[in-house]
Amino acid sequence: MRQTSVIRDMQMPDSGPLSLDIIGVILLLLYFLPAVCWLVSLCGRFIVMLNLFCSSFICRRVFVALVLSLGMIFLSLLQTKPEQPIEKHVSPAHKQLVHKYVHSVLEGQCRPRDSREKLLAHFLSSSEAIHPFLWNDEQLPDDLFLHPPPFGFKGLKVKVQELLKLLPAPDSGPLPEKVSGKCQRCVVIGNGGILKGLELGQLIDRFDTIIRLNSGPLGEFSTDVGNRTSIRMSYPEGTPLHWADTDPHVVFVAVVYKTVDLSWISAMIKKLRVPLWDGFFFWQRVPKKIPIDPSRFRLLNPHVIRETAFSFLKYPQPRQHLWGWDQVGFNLIVFTLQISETNH
Repeated sequence: MRQTSVIRDMQMPDSGPLSLDIIGVILLLLYFLPAVCWLVSLCGRFIVMLNLFCSSFICRRVFVALVLSLGMIFLSLLQTKPEQPIEKHVSPAHKQLVHKYVHSVLEGQCRPRDSREKLLAHFLSSSEAIHPFLWNDEQLPDDLFLHPPPFGFKGLKVKVQELLKLLPAPDSGPLPEKVSGKCQRCVVIGNGGILKGLELGQLIDRFDTIIRLNSGPLGEFSTDVGNRTSIRMSYPEGTPLHWADTDPHVVFVAVVYKTVDLSWISAMIKKLRVPLWDGFFFWQRVPKKIPIDPSRFRLLNPHVIRETAFSFLKYPQPRQHLWGWDQVGFNLIVFTLQISETNH
């Protein structure tokens, strides 16, 4: 009997009240119909005026800039909610296991090019070792200009040459990638939060070369991620807004995913502001300055990204996009292997 009463309670109501609701909705629509027609007419007039205003090339650029500005303001309003710290529980057994593994890497035999050889065993089609950076006074190969960013610098030869004049020569001084006669232990630190709670900071700082990706934090997280940084690799939007690397010998490796990234890198080296028009093509805020000496800047060789895309990920031939590509993570792996190759 209880089951029957429940079914009765869930039955649809009689059609009488439902019919009255439909009639009310129809009357409401008829009441607001003139206002809707007026709004559609107003929109049509606005489109016609906009078409007349944007008849010239300059007006179109002004309109595009206005739309992009409004879009950026709208996105900033959507991101007003402060980020909450993520609580993460790490079991003592897992923490002990990770510490044991890191100790074995630090205290075991250093094997030159071991990581690269293991990875290349799975990707036999990979090319030979290439230098990870582009330098001043260096002859650039023609195939560097066959593809647009991030796989090359097609149509950007003059801009690249001007940028390289601001960068150091390969023999300008001691660098993290040049340590003669010593096998280097390298560690790559991302910014995904997987190290939180593991308290690996002191062990990470014992590595010879510490490569940090994008805006991977330090400061209050140093207990888990360490304090030292040998190389920070990033594109403009991924670079920390507030520089936290205090190591005097830190090197910043810039990754180019779109044309305006070259202008940003040049501005960072010269300690200048990014041109206003270029600023519209970044999908989020970019740093206004990177407080390191110009000699500590590097430009990633696009051949590293090409090797990542074609040899490892088996991507098809690239097609240019307005906002570029975002595959920094795996590029960092290939970049690290190239660093390991030069470290011997």
